[in-house]
Amino acid sequence: MQCAALLLAPVASVAARQLSPAIHYYNPDWSPDGRTLLFESTRDGKSAIYTERLDGADLRKLTDAATNSEQPRWSRDGRRIAFISDRDGHLQVYIMNADGSDQRRVTDSPEVEVTPSLSPDGMWIAFTTSPPGDGGTSAICTIRTDGTGRRCLTSGGMSDGRAEWSTDGSLLLFSRRPAFSYRNATPAERAQALAGAAIFLMKSDGSDVHRVRQGPARDTSPVWGPDGRVYFRSDLNGVISILSTRPDGTDPRQVADGTVPAQFRVSPDGTHLTYAKDVAGKAGIYVYDIDSKTERLFVGER
Repeated sequence: MQCAALLLAPVASVAARQLSPAIHYYNPDWSPDGRTLLFESTRDGKSAIYTERLDGADLRKLTDAATNSEQPRWSRDGRRIAFISDRDGHLQVYIMNADGSDQRRVTDSPEVEVTPSLSPDGMWIAFTTSPPGDGGTSAICTIRTDGTGRRCLTSGGMSDGRAEWSTDGSLLLFSRRPAFSYRNATPAERAQALAGAAIFLMKSDGSDVHRVRQGPARDTSPVWGPDGRVYFRSDLNGVISILSTRPDGTDPRQVADGTVPAQFRVSPDGTHLTYAKDVAGKAGIYVYDIDSKTERLFVGER
């Protein structure tokens, strides 16, 4: 399976496992109280979902490793977790209680469904859908957690993904870039498409779609911060770094340098970031202190 690794990274963990038998760690997320991290790892074989407290205690495995379970995201109240799994044949969206109980499928589609995000009221999931094959297109859809009310909010031959709900649930933040075929595109075509990466906002009903920040820089991996600002990875200043802006794209501020990779998450109190990366060939989940600009390995290979 091919993956949109730089911008959307919908199945990056699957692709990496096909390339290497090493243990991998991916997609950390903060608990609402900031005391626990949720993540996926291949430490027991295929990718499974775990939680562990920040003090290193109480490691819990929430899914089995008979099939792949990935991209876990907590609900705002901490009671449920949305995730994706290929347990029924191909990647679809699932939901479970925070202790791993009551795991059930939400989407039921022939398409690949990834990057789930629960709405603040816990009633809806936003996700990315991609048609089978290697066309490179993807769209943002929403669905109720009971599997009803599916609707797709974007279309038009672009590669849209990684939707994030605003705190009040009225807006969706997402990434967009031109679509291309990973199998057939030339290196120049890939580079051109990736250079067109940008961050967009729309209302939760799909209306009023607009770009957050204008300009030639490549902006990727957007997330909301607890302060209502948009955090993202960008080469705005000529080098890759983590920035934040107001939702209208004004007042850019550097948060961290480019050693922080894509697909990071901001802590509930806004003081730390968490992310997965490899250091000297060893994979792990890291926690980054924004004030001191230092990182520590939370879990992984030492």
